[in-house]
Amino acid sequence: EKVGFSKRIPDYESYDLLIIPKIIKADAFNTITYKTYIKYKISLFESDGRLVSEFFAQSYGYDVSRINKVIDLLVVYSTGFLASGTLLTKRYCKSFSIAQTKAMNDLVDQLMSSPELMAYVDKVKGRFVGSVPKKPANLIITALFRDDSGDNILEGFEKGKLIVSVKNTGPGVAHEVTLKLNILTNNQGLYVERELPLGDILPAKEIKKEIDISTDKFLEKGLAKIRLEAKEIFGFDAEPVVVAFKTKEFQPPKIIVADLGISDFNDNAKIEPQEIVNVAVRIQNVGRQKAMNVKTKLILGENVFLTEQNKLEFELGELPPGEYKDIKFSFFTNKRIKGGERIPIDIAISEKRAGLLRKEALNLVMAKVQKRIKEIIVEAKEEKLQKIKIAKGLSIDIDVDIPKGKPIVGENDVAVIIANKNYKKAPTVKFAIHDGNIVKKYFIKTLGFREENIIYQEDAHLGDFNTIFGTKENPKGKLYNWVEPDSRVFIYYTGHGAPDSESGNAYFVPVEADPQYIATSGYSFETFKINLAKLPAKEIIIILDCCFSGSSAEGIILRDISPLVLVLENIYVTPQNKDLTMFLSAKANQVSTWYPEKRHSLFTYYFLRGLKGEADKNKDKKITIAELKEYLDNNIPRMARRLKNIEQTPVVVGKTDKVLAVLE
Repeated sequence: EKVGFSKRIPDYESYDLLIIPKIIKADAFNTITYKTYIKYKISLFESDGRLVSEFFAQSYGYDVSRINKVIDLLVVYSTGFLASGTLLTKRYCKSFSIAQTKAMNDLVDQLMSSPELMAYVDKVKGRFVGSVPKKPANLIITALFRDDSGDNILEGFEKGKLIVSVKNTGPGVAHEVTLKLNILTNNQGLYVERELPLGDILPAKEIKKEIDISTDKFLEKGLAKIRLEAKEIFGFDAEPVVVAFKTKEFQPPKIIVADLGISDFNDNAKIEPQEIVNVAVRIQNVGRQKAMNVKTKLILGENVFLTEQNKLEFELGELPPGEYKDIKFSFFTNKRIKGGERIPIDIAISEKRAGLLRKEALNLVMAKVQKRIKEIIVEAKEEKLQKIKIAKGLSIDIDVDIPKGKPIVGENDVAVIIANKNYKKAPTVKFAIHDGNIVKKYFIKTLGFREENIIYQEDAHLGDFNTIFGTKENPKGKLYNWVEPDSRVFIYYTGHGAPDSESGNAYFVPVEADPQYIATSGYSFETFKINLAKLPAKEIIIILDCCFSGSSAEGIILRDISPLVLVLENIYVTPQNKDLTMFLSAKANQVSTWYPEKRHSLFTYYFLRGLKGEADKNKDKKITIAELKEYLDNNIPRMARRLKNIEQTPVVVGKTDKVLAVLE
């Protein structure tokens, strides 16, 4: 840098020289990982033989990364420094100006005035001048190639490694070994470190190195070859080894808008002017490459506005093949977009390596019925399939187009819906809250319940059960106070049930309960039935989407107890003084499972699908309990075996000739 020299000086193959090389001041660097190289030419030296020293760097603060930018600036004769400090004035400096040559000579004069440096040069000369190896070294190279995907094909932007071993099988020490790498073929877009100092290798010892290989979008399909050489300072070099592996060009990930759904303020699944609309857009990778640092950006046209605290850009991170993530935003329009016109909202999708992948218009139309979105649950893909299935499912068949029924309930009829999902000491009931939300919709729209007559509770604690149904000592809870003599009562519960291991009695499991101590922390099923028998109601229908076996779809609830040994015969006994019908999702010793693709429990999915009209066997628009029971019996056991290889048999106790719903 001092002399303005940036060209590489030719190799020193025919000169008897001591080289004090690659010296450059490193004021801008703070690291202490410094080295410098000393070349010394005697009869047994290779011209590029090198001795690595920590002394020089520690004394003068030189950085090897900067040193490598300047090659062999300072050269003197092997007999030592000339008194005048003359440097390369004839042979190598033909292209130098007088000022450059003088500056180089001045730098040598400064170095020569350093006692520490001169002592070091004497030490180097004393070590090598006149000395020869007493025993020969014998170096052998072995190498393996690995890539991140494990298919032994290095693709664009994929990383690989060379695992290289250099072993000395000779009787003598291998001095100052340097590993050199040279890409012979297909080198575009392929990067590897070209030189690594290994130091001395003692007899029968080896040094292993993992050398990173990186690629970029310019990598081409073909066969890459990397030549490996191990150079030793006295010329005991290893036989070169060539590592060959296949390469493949970068395949951009294929990312699409897989699905979208809306929820609107008016709840009619239509986008209307000046109405706030919530949108969920599912972004899925349907390609074969993992997508890195995926980003999406909304592009709004005229007359479209985001609501407060919404954003245009979303960072989705990684998307492995087949997986998806959802983005959500809210918007509204003015009155200038007419019915049937597309709402101008586009989405741009980009990826770290490929840049902009696509720009796509969202399928949103003014005043046209859109897919509803009630709840999005993103699940990890259990396995990679050969053919990637596009992840629809923002709208489920039973969640949309809920049928309107003719009201068969009166103004005094009451419903209770309890949906327990987030347990503290038991497995999560994945779709419970979604089940509860959709059941409430059916109760209102299909059965005709007034919303103010529905007691709705998510993640109920023991206190909530006591408040709603009453206690053993006092049965007059909220439900009791809401009921009139002409009331019909519908009760829906989804969550865990559990048996008491000592008594065999069944319990509902509140979200904070400990199933191991269910008798003291749960709500007794016996108390539940006794208190229902005291309600001043003309009819009660109970729908229980839970099991009392001590197991769940996520595993055992009761530790160290086999659920199959617990007998819960009293679960089927109903009060004789009441017109009561009870649906149970499974037998007492069975497990109630889920239907992941439909985002519901298996029982609730088919119960609601039956109410939607599938159970209407005689097509008279009336869904009777008998028809619904037959529909459940025909579908739930079959799907339980297909989905989970288990037995799940629904149970209906009580009168079955009643009409449950009348469809318009």
